[in-house]
Amino acid sequence: FGGNNANNDQDNNNKNDNDAAQEANDGFVYKQRLAHFQLCPTNTCGSSKRGCNDYVTDLSDFLAMYVMNKMEVEEMACENVREGCTCEDSNDDGLCYSECYA
Repeated sequence: FGGNNANNDQDNNNKNDNDAAQEANDGFVYKQRLAHFQLCPTNTCGSSKRGCNDYVTDLSDFLAMYVMNKMEVEEMACENVREGCTCEDSNDDGLCYSECYA
């Protein structure tokens, strides 16, 4: 008694979802977020585009790699400051390191 109604409702919902997806595909509506960028040799920055290469990639991939690279550059800068700081003979290492990073 009524056991088939649940299956029929589910089948109707699936059919409606499939119809909506098909209608979207028929209209060729498709969103894709892309990043377009160029990499150029260091000595040509801001001048001619000679030696530059164009790239296109998924925006989320680009952002992930960009952020990861920024963090690595920042970590390297901090490490370079730490290595160049001479706090071995300091009475207050925290104060000494804060002066190095200032």
